[in-house]
Amino acid sequence: MRQRIKRVAHHVQRRKALHDDARGFGYLDTLVALALTAMALCSALAVGLPLMHAANLNASAQLLIGRMRFAQMLGTTSSEDGIIWMDPYDTGYRLSQGITWLGAYQNAPDVQYFDGYLQLPHSTIAYDSLGDSQVAGVIRLTSDGAERDIHLYMGTGLQVSGWIQP
Repeated sequence: MRQRIKRVAHHVQRRKALHDDARGFGYLDTLVALALTAMALCSALAVGLPLMHAANLNASAQLLIGRMRFAQMLGTTSSEDGIIWMDPYDTGYRLSQGITWLGAYQNAPDVQYFDGYLQLPHSTIAYDSLGDSQVAGVIRLTSDGAERDIHLYMGTGLQVSGWIQP
């Protein structure tokens, strides 16, 4: 009988020890884990958002330059001008060949002209059969304090982006 009592007592102690170990995380442990996760997420957002704005800005500027060069190629390979029409009141632009619209495009949502900064005599950039543009100026794109200037030169129609490193 004494042995049986010892076995039962041992079994009860063993079950109690297993039960204590299997309790899991307490309330305080969960709060600490949530606080650390929130701090890590906030620091990732603080680092990631400016990088995302810069990437959107670079992508929008590169796409605009690419479409300007495409319009230049359209002008040199056909009898009609390749035209980029820059909307002076919005950040959109349109591509056409002569009177045929080829597409309407928008910059990334956070990319804007700097205070409507479109330093062109008029908002139409037309490339003739020699690839020359009859307009010169600067298009300044901004996003979250960063800016990218696209310089357009008369005659050669060359688009220059000074922020791109060779």
